[in-house]
Amino acid sequence: MKQGLATRVPWQGVAYALIYQEMKMPKLKTHSGAKKRFKISGKKKKNGPPKVIAGAANRRHGTSLRPRDMMRQSRGTMVLFGTDGVNVMKHYMRNSF
Repeated sequence: MKQGLATRVPWQGVAYALIYQEMKMPKLKTHSGAKKRFKISGKKKKNGPPKVIAGAANRRHGTSLRPRDMMRQSRGTMVLFGTDGVNVMKHYMRNSF
């Protein structure tokens, strides 16, 4: 064997690959419940941060006990308050914006 050349250990490549796999960051997955409840609008617009749109609350059951005005006003969707929207995007929908 010539001097000055490093010998290669046969398992060196495998060990390096295992260490490299451990160092990679895990994938960030979107919360599956958040996908069904929220929608993000205005992702690529220049007029401010994206907004989170959600359906109205308190419309699942017991609606006959609620006031008629409340049920009428809670139709459709609404834009969440700024900090609530930031929390939804930060914790549940990381890959959506």
